[in-house]
Amino acid sequence: MVLDPGTGDDEVSCSLKHVSLDSSPRFEALSYAWGDAAQRQAIKCADGILRITLNLHCALRHIRYRYRKRILWTDAICINQNDFDERAEQVKLMADIYSTGYRTLIWLGEDTGDVSEAFSSIKWTRRKFPRQSPLGFLTASEVSRLQKKFEKLEVSRPLEVFLESKLEPLVRLLSLSWFQRKWVIQEVVKGKQPRVLCGNFILDWHILEDTFMYLKLFQPKFLTNLGMRNVDSLTVINHVTFIAVVKSENQAFTLTLSTLLYVTRSFKCSDTRDHLIALLGLANDTNQDDLSIRADYKISVAELSKEYVLWEIFQKGSLECFSSGYNQQTLSPSWVPDFMSWPKQLGKPRQYMGFNATQRSQLCATLSEDKMGLSLEGKLLDEIEILRVIGSRVTLDQHNNGTNSDHHVENISLELNEMVELQSFRFFQEYKAIALKGSAALSHHRLEGFYSSMLWDDCNDGQEKPSEALLENFEELVECGATPIEEGDAAWLTRVERIRPPDLFIKFDIFSIGRHFSETRNGRLGSMPEGTKVGDKICIFYGGNLPYVIRPCGNSKYTLIGDCYVHGLMYGEAMDMVDIKTETIHLV
Repeated sequence: MVLDPGTGDDEVSCSLKHVSLDSSPRFEALSYAWGDAAQRQAIKCADGILRITLNLHCALRHIRYRYRKRILWTDAICINQNDFDERAEQVKLMADIYSTGYRTLIWLGEDTGDVSEAFSSIKWTRRKFPRQSPLGFLTASEVSRLQKKFEKLEVSRPLEVFLESKLEPLVRLLSLSWFQRKWVIQEVVKGKQPRVLCGNFILDWHILEDTFMYLKLFQPKFLTNLGMRNVDSLTVINHVTFIAVVKSENQAFTLTLSTLLYVTRSFKCSDTRDHLIALLGLANDTNQDDLSIRADYKISVAELSKEYVLWEIFQKGSLECFSSGYNQQTLSPSWVPDFMSWPKQLGKPRQYMGFNATQRSQLCATLSEDKMGLSLEGKLLDEIEILRVIGSRVTLDQHNNGTNSDHHVENISLELNEMVELQSFRFFQEYKAIALKGSAALSHHRLEGFYSSMLWDDCNDGQEKPSEALLENFEELVECGATPIEEGDAAWLTRVERIRPPDLFIKFDIFSIGRHFSETRNGRLGSMPEGTKVGDKICIFYGGNLPYVIRPCGNSKYTLIGDCYVHGLMYGEAMDMVDIKTETIHLV
């Protein structure tokens, strides 16, 4: 689009020009959040009138030049949003469009009132750290050296005090909706010279990303306090640093579609289908010519979700899609994950934690003619006999009963941490009751199963089994028989602080809250997905890294509930059980 010059309240006007990307046109690409699609403002476009969202109208009014035209690309104007075929075709080109433009303009919105102070604070903070970007040059030893340097120079505390004094402007800046939008990942990663604009103020993107990267490395306490005050602000900082890592050429992980779906699960989309479509141009295992997974706005969310699962299974030979989200019967069939459930996934991506339940066996799957039934080769191994249903984690809003607290942030953080630990301990006690099963003490094998199931084997430092020291420490905690109610919260916290393994309850919160602790008919302890019921079956599917929970639904068919941890079945043990025969498991 060719944006006409103007100032102030002059009418916004433009014209359209058709060009080929092959001709290397010179233009800037605009990245922005649509805002409320129902509220629109008219602009003049050539000889006609075009109604665009208020945020886009505001962006064009601010970024137009006073005396000359400005050549831009913006999706709402350059793509016919009412033509699904054109939308799909243009979406395929989005990565090329942003990488062809000579600059990407990131429009955050109108001035929040103190954006100048927020931008100045970010620039001031950036100058306190090395000139080099933290990406690409900071090794672990360099990070350690800089941490010691900051401590010696007492830089850290003054910086922390300064940041605390600028907390409110930063929170308001980070609350702007652009930071939550999933499409911005591709727009910034593929774009050139990204520049952040808010009202009349400008900030280079690299200053923003470098500052947040350094804060994560050297100011964890400030970020913790920020998260306690406003968890969305901490989420946004994680969004920015994630984009920075992906944009760099030094990312340490492979950007497969399933990986991206998991790590971007906290980003938001106005169209649910964009949870997948917005990532197709970033994933390194997709291409425009693969018709089995494509941008298609004419099909439903359920159909697109199914296309993704079938692509993962039949094109890639992978079952990672079964760990991409839950399907609480919101979609049919059950083996299709619900895109909207991804933000509920807690902890690390379990499909990448090194489990190998089927010893890298070959996936063997067939699809029914109506594409509603999926048959997989595997083994039925066990059944859920005892199940403990757990609550959700404590949040700051729950702690304050929806009102603003007058406590200092550090006091809020301390109180909330104590509440989380007390809640976690109460769940821990309920878990322990299942593990003990009426016995006075846990055997070494049972203790190991209890520990590993609670934490999904995440405290082993790369070892197949937890260290004896950790097990001994954990055993002391198990033997801490008095509950907080019997003994008093403060006294209990003081005692447990001395004996608990490092970060135990943090990891417990990550892996166990929101899941269900269980024992199977064969005495195996485990951690089950949301929605599990007594009587559900445990199985493995050949080609998968994890066991799964499935539910009989008649006629030798099952619904898929989700992945699980079952102690004694995570590293290929079931493949050596010759008495359990391979069978075809039919999912519907």
